[in-house]
Amino acid sequence: MPPLVDEFAAGLDLREGRAAPSSTLLATSIDRGAIRSVVSAHREEIRACYDVGRTRDPKLEGRLTLRWTVRHGEIEEVELTEVTLADACVVVCVIDEVGTWSFPRLRAAEELKITYPFLFTGAGARSEG
Repeated sequence: MPPLVDEFAAGLDLREGRAAPSSTLLATSIDRGAIRSVVSAHREEIRACYDVGRTRDPKLEGRLTLRWTVRHGEIEEVELTEVTLADACVVVCVIDEVGTWSFPRLRAAEELKITYPFLFTGAGARSEG
């Protein structure tokens, strides 16, 4: 029998140095708060990736969407599913950071696939949604 897979989609807005989940949140059986908590706990690392990119291009803005697989609380793989951020080093940095995260162990499923968009905008720029 294949593992039960839950899907989760949310967002992180890094406008003006603040991180906040977007309003586009979809979940099936996973606790949304647990996912948000893990992402929020690592927002400074994600922000640091972006800040390095902004030293090269102060007008750097864009979005990247990642999909990762969590098995037994650990991330096994991170995929890039969408990118408009024009700095490959920032993209790789974010992927590397996400790959180090841990999640609470799942009760009802062995595997969880999470799709999460990150929006990077400079001070004063408009965010999506």
